[in-house]
Amino acid sequence: MGLRDRLPTWLGGKPAPPVRVSEPIPFSPTAHNYFGAGIGNQPEHSTLLQQNIGVSDMATRAIANRLGSLRPQVKVSLRNREGTVTDEILDDHPLTVLLARPHPNLSWFQLARLTAQYIITCGEGYWLKVGSNVGVTAELHPIPANLIFPLISRNVIEGYRITDANGHLHDVAAVEVVRFYFPDPENPWGSEGYLGPNAITADSLQFAGEHLRSHYQHDATPKSVLEVANAEVAPKFDPAEAERFADGWRLRYNTRAGMEQGTPGLLPFGYKLVQMAMQTGADMRPLLEYFSDELLMNMGVPKSLLGKVVSGDRSSAETNQYVFDRYTVLPIATLMAEGMTHQLARDFDASIFVEFEEFVSADKDFILAQETADLVGKVRSVNMVREDRGLDPVPWGGEPVGKIGEMPYDPDMTYSFGSDEPEALEAEPPEPEEDVERKRANGSGSYFTPEAEWQRQL
Repeated sequence: MGLRDRLPTWLGGKPAPPVRVSEPIPFSPTAHNYFGAGIGNQPEHSTLLQQNIGVSDMATRAIANRLGSLRPQVKVSLRNREGTVTDEILDDHPLTVLLARPHPNLSWFQLARLTAQYIITCGEGYWLKVGSNVGVTAELHPIPANLIFPLISRNVIEGYRITDANGHLHDVAAVEVVRFYFPDPENPWGSEGYLGPNAITADSLQFAGEHLRSHYQHDATPKSVLEVANAEVAPKFDPAEAERFADGWRLRYNTRAGMEQGTPGLLPFGYKLVQMAMQTGADMRPLLEYFSDELLMNMGVPKSLLGKVVSGDRSSAETNQYVFDRYTVLPIATLMAEGMTHQLARDFDASIFVEFEEFVSADKDFILAQETADLVGKVRSVNMVREDRGLDPVPWGGEPVGKIGEMPYDPDMTYSFGSDEPEALEAEPPEPEEDVERKRANGSGSYFTPEAEWQRQL
């Protein structure tokens, strides 16, 4: 409805038609179900945690270790008189102290690593807020993702149901839990991790590895066999004679304790010795590498971070680290920072928020070129650049950076040329005889004085 339609109502005319407000329509089941993007439903969290083995577990641990090494910072936005908004880090805030030591038995690294493993594998991680006598959160207890699920009503999570170690159920309010989760496209109030949609690739790699394990565990291929050359003249061995022959052969030609090792063996008449080719799994190696690369790509982990270095140069390592931080770790770190801001920081102060320290490496070549251009063009001073680098200012850093041909100056001295500036610009210094050749090569040098050049620069 536009202004023209509402104007008669405001002036006492005919009433405007009422605006219809829809009631919430439940789009999610009231019970706890998980749906995945692969074939069938995403397995339960307990199944995902048990099946997160092999390459997928290596990728999960690489992401979780990186997230655990990041430090959360409690900040507040301040606006100065000029209207510029800056973020101030609150090092002594109670929330900062809580995140530094969130649990009596767990450090921040341990809590963040465990939470990240739940988020990557199951799609969600939980913290239980444990309060103190004054009603403020004093501890953060991790909740296993397979022992908790949300209670949804009218598209809103009203609480959570937790199963304790004794099998008892506890219903807690939503404000008592911090939840980090990636929404499931089929059920936005449920979660979807990385392992469920990649179940086919993970299962194929696991089944291939189990096949090789079973082969090497139960393989009974003999190292060599006796082949009958002439069945008509070959002697017939009964079981007892065959066993005595095998024992005698082992006593003579065993590679470690045989009495006749290194000497040619005598075979029964009509037999010949055939060496058997042992299977090494080389035919399955390309398939295993394909599934491994596919799973690592879907998890967003470069192979070099797991120790398989394809190229040994420094630039490749920095590129892989940048891609890993920017496109794999940063989304999960942003998810955790937003969860701590909206579900935990509001309990202390509505004006504060949580962010992780800057960890995605910047383009160093671009920054260096930008600093050089700013210094040469006198856009920024040395102290401004040092401040950006986190260094202390220097006494001479507030002056502009001079270029070749400019007059060296003393910051403590005041330069004043007065009204004879044109004469200073046109003044020609005396030319020593030994500098004639140099002046001839550079004709402008004969019209240069340090005072005039510096004044021109200013």
